[in-house]
Amino acid sequence: MSYYGIHHLVRRVLLIPCRLLPMIYRQESIHPIAGLLAARYLYIYDNSLSSLENLSALTNLRGLVCKNNALTSLPALSTQTLLEDLDCSNNPITNLPSLSGLSSLRNLYVYNCALQSIPSLTSNTALRILNANNNQLSVLPDLSSNALLVELSVSSNPLTALPSLTNATLLRRLYASYCQLTQVPSLSSNTVLDTLELQYNQLSELPDLSSNTALHKVVVIGNQLSFSDLKPLTLLPLYPGNFKLFPQDTLGVYQEVKVSELNSYTFSTSIDSGFSNVVFTWLKSGAVLYQGAEPTFTLPYAQERNEGRYACEISSGDPVFSNQKILLRPLDLLVETCLETGGNCNPVITPDADGVNDEYFVSETAEVKIYSKNGQLIQEFHSPAGWDGTDKQGKLVPMGVYFIRINEQERISVTVIIQ
Repeated sequence: MSYYGIHHLVRRVLLIPCRLLPMIYRQESIHPIAGLLAARYLYIYDNSLSSLENLSALTNLRGLVCKNNALTSLPALSTQTLLEDLDCSNNPITNLPSLSGLSSLRNLYVYNCALQSIPSLTSNTALRILNANNNQLSVLPDLSSNALLVELSVSSNPLTALPSLTNATLLRRLYASYCQLTQVPSLSSNTVLDTLELQYNQLSELPDLSSNTALHKVVVIGNQLSFSDLKPLTLLPLYPGNFKLFPQDTLGVYQEVKVSELNSYTFSTSIDSGFSNVVFTWLKSGAVLYQGAEPTFTLPYAQERNEGRYACEISSGDPVFSNQKILLRPLDLLVETCLETGGNCNPVITPDADGVNDEYFVSETAEVKIYSKNGQLIQEFHSPAGWDGTDKQGKLVPMGVYFIRINEQERISVTVIIQ
């Protein structure tokens, strides 16, 4: 079939399937189509086109579908003022031409391309659908003029934020998963929104969705949302419906903490600390160290054996969160000895009758008194003699730091460690 044969057969719709294209053009590009001025729809998908040149003569085009080719760019579309549908998906296109003259454009499909930006859409006030999934977009254009927008699909892009959607009051579907979003704009004016997919981003909070009562599908798994963040979703009228809230990514920030030997260290978190009916479980290498309602756990005297990775699990007694857990990012604790920190090392006794460091010996002749950190007299004796970590009643004192005064003058700090 010849080029002119198609021209006479089709005047309003030009459909060029893959099997016919080589017969017509004998090359991998489309050149000016002078004899098809009346064509309203141009379908040239599923071919091997590497270029699409000069469509300026086709001023009656309502639809241009050139998806599934090898196009790296599109020609100028300034004369296609009646264009309503543009689909150039599945092409290695890096930039789009200006769309400023396309005031009738309703549907824009540019998914699975290599776009680094989308041109201004402020004049495309008729736009209903924008699908730009799987590109290289780090920012989206202003959408404040697109009040008729019904669907916004921008998943699988390196986006950290979305533009304001306040004016898109007809928006029903928002797809922005597998991005790098750290926040979502207010959706309070999008009251007919029924689908919200935000999975696998970096969200640590959600906007107020109490006015989005039409939501029947919400997917927010793989973020950094706490029970406090997720609870409002369970109060929406169509919950649980197609709501997917778990699992979440680990929350918080990884920490590496150094603490001086024998000093105390308190593990704490503010995540869900004010949320009712939660249990915090602190673990080291999988072993439970503390479990309770308080978000803190204190290590009274850090020793070398306390070094390692610590983690916290948060569980909720709320029935809507049954058997679900929130995990915090780990903390690696490093214990520095006094020699490593360059300080003066306190003597250490370990009164466990193993013959090693069981007492602190005072060699000079003197009156010796032992005090606790709060000034309480614990023990007294005359030296030369040793202190074995017991009080006046002969009971072993609690682990901690004690002060030895010799003739009420010299003060020595001694640390008692109970193994």
